[in-house]
Amino acid sequence: MPIDVNLEHSTCELKPEKIKSFLDKIAQKDVPDFVLYKPDFKKIDELKKKYSKYKNIIVIGNGGSVSSLRAICNSRFQIPACRQASPDSRFLILDTIDPDYIAYLEKTCPRNETLVIPSSHSGSNVLVTEATLQFIGYPMLVITSDNNEALVQIVKKRNLDWLEHPGICGRFTGLTEVSLLPAALTGIDIQKIWRGGQQGYKQFTKSEATNLALLTAISLLILEQKGYTEIYMPIYSKQLEGFSELITQLFHETFGKKGRGLTVLSLPAPECQHHTSQRFFEGRKNMVLAEVKCQMSNVKCQTNTPDDLKDIKLRDGKLVLLNNLSLNQALECEAEGTLQNAVNKNIPAISIKLERVDEENIGEFLAFWQMFSIYSAHLRNVDPFGQRGVEESKRTSWEMRKKR
Repeated sequence: MPIDVNLEHSTCELKPEKIKSFLDKIAQKDVPDFVLYKPDFKKIDELKKKYSKYKNIIVIGNGGSVSSLRAICNSRFQIPACRQASPDSRFLILDTIDPDYIAYLEKTCPRNETLVIPSSHSGSNVLVTEATLQFIGYPMLVITSDNNEALVQIVKKRNLDWLEHPGICGRFTGLTEVSLLPAALTGIDIQKIWRGGQQGYKQFTKSEATNLALLTAISLLILEQKGYTEIYMPIYSKQLEGFSELITQLFHETFGKKGRGLTVLSLPAPECQHHTSQRFFEGRKNMVLAEVKCQMSNVKCQTNTPDDLKDIKLRDGKLVLLNNLSLNQALECEAEGTLQNAVNKNIPAISIKLERVDEENIGEFLAFWQMFSIYSAHLRNVDPFGQRGVEESKRTSWEMRKKR
């Protein structure tokens, strides 16, 4: 099975009768629209052929317009077709209006070599509009809804190509044109991504006790009710680090409402062991460990200690101890060390493992987190799709601009 979730150390008693009560509650809910949606692959292919000549791709967006895309494209260096691409080709996500960074992009991304893709569900995102205006004159392909907002008006005035944003909440568009079109332009096989997602939906929409997305949501709800309100989520895989922002958004924006929900610290590991593990193990006792890791690497790499270095001291041993140890095994030791320390200290811990990084598994991993967040919202009796706190801040910042 591509995804495995180990809840053995979560300290939650998932008794059959308790699981059944949650299953009955979930069974009353409709399947989300994004599960039933099928992208227009023909349109994607047409646009891919037209714009594949560009060496640089800049996607302008915020939140759901780019979080799933970042998760998908961060894994590109592990996908053979992408590794064969030109070494100087660049894929960039512009999620800020920082003038220094925009100036850097303008300097390093020539107009004749660069495609700019503004992406916004509403078409009225002020940040996206401001960033887009900095690149007027560049080749441009717009992804937005069919409405009368700013981005559509720019499309009409400049006679630009555009792809209609489906009527799906942004953070759930990972398996739609919003993410799949830019991913296709980087060389990723998006048909495989989508098929993996469909496999995931098939598994994670079942009202059964084998549904790992639902069981994970139930476990974390029970822990929240016990006072565990924060999640320490070290990600022990460089190619899965791109999921950090998506996971954070799905946690905070989908079920962080009405005084309920969890705060997640999703961080690159083992690096975070050198700072946040201190807070986790010796700070306030309200954190759960939720490790994310990849079971198998697509490459073989091991440590070979030269003969003249074998006797050098390292901690209470010598460098020879590292001889012939694969880096995959070493990374597993780092993750297991953190997990075992949590277990020894009676801290709730779960482990989420992806079999390997490839297109199908990335698609399935997206589906897992999407459905986990939907279940988490339903279990807390909150609307998964509203984000009033986000919208209020956007209105405030717009009013401040008008007064400058």
